[in-house]
Amino acid sequence: MGLMLELGNNNLVGKIPDGIGSLSMLSTLDLRNNSFTGNIPATITNCSNLQILELDNNNLVGKIPDAIGSLSMLSILGLTGNILQGGIPPEIGCLFRLQELYLFNNSLTGNIPATIRNCSM
Repeated sequence: MGLMLELGNNNLVGKIPDGIGSLSMLSTLDLRNNSFTGNIPATITNCSNLQILELDNNNLVGKIPDAIGSLSMLSILGLTGNILQGGIPPEIGCLFRLQELYLFNNSLTGNIPATIRNCSM
C-alpha cells in the first residue's frame, strides 16, 4: 500500500504546492473541503501511483489538466464543487481503471468526450 495524505475537512488555504508531485509513492491524496485556490498543479501528474485524488469543494480554478490522463492507476477522481472551467479533457479516457468520476458544481463547458467510454465505470 502506498502513502496516503488525507487532509480533508480542515481550514487549509492557499495553493496546492507544486512539491506535491515529488511524492511519487502517494496512492491517496484527499484535500476535500478546504479553501485551496489556484490551478490544479501540473506536477500532480508525477504521482504515478495515485489511485484516489479528491480535491472536491475547494476554490480551484482553471482547466482540468490534460495530463490527468497519465495517472493510469487512478480509480477515483473527485473535482466537485470548484470553479473549474473549459471542457473535460479527452485524455480522461486514458484512465482505464477509473471507477468514480465526480465533476459536478463547476463551470465546465462543451461535450462529454467520447473517450470516457474507455474508463471502467
